[in-house]
Amino acid sequence: MLHLLFLLVAAHALIVFAATPAQWRGRSIYQVLTDRYALTNGSTTAPCNLGAAPYCGGTWQGIINKLDYIQNMGFTAIWISPVTQQIQGQTYYGSSFHGYWQNNINALNSAFGTANDLKALSAALHARGMYLMVDVVVNHFAWPGAETAVNYASFVPFNSASYFHQYCPINIESDCRRSGKLIRDLSLCSVLTRHSAGSATVT
Repeated sequence: MLHLLFLLVAAHALIVFAATPAQWRGRSIYQVLTDRYALTNGSTTAPCNLGAAPYCGGTWQGIINKLDYIQNMGFTAIWISPVTQQIQGQTYYGSSFHGYWQNNINALNSAFGTANDLKALSAALHARGMYLMVDVVVNHFAWPGAETAVNYASFVPFNSASYFHQYCPINIESDCRRSGKLIRDLSLCSVLTRHSAGSATVT
């Protein structure tokens, strides 16, 4: 009997509770770029030297410390940066502070905190009657190098080229010229082409 009770408790621990689409429709959502929002000590004014480190130091605990501020503005949910493990260091296009250059969807981005910190953020929001939106980009993996030399074995769990389409560069200026409906100002297209961001290779 005790064994059965343990199995039932373990099974219940694996259940993930989420709000319904109808419940989300009535929410006012505040989007947070986790790394740029608040340090663990709550600071939002500490200088950030991106030449010295790829991240500014924002964390899930930092967000917890600012929930009064967010809630007092009238927001009833927050949308945080993707939480998965990212490629490390600087690339030609910058760093992965935004959370969209993942290489392992089974691990958390330790720059934002621990699993317990993320759970604490969720619990703190729910205690206020607020919701947490966790951004998930399952089909977006990054490689900090040339598209011809991607080490697919470094991706978790999609560790083979067979999981991905062939690399295809995006030429914003060309796309702009073909479709004036999207962006009519070609000078803006040129700016976008020169300053478009991404990892060295996003598959």
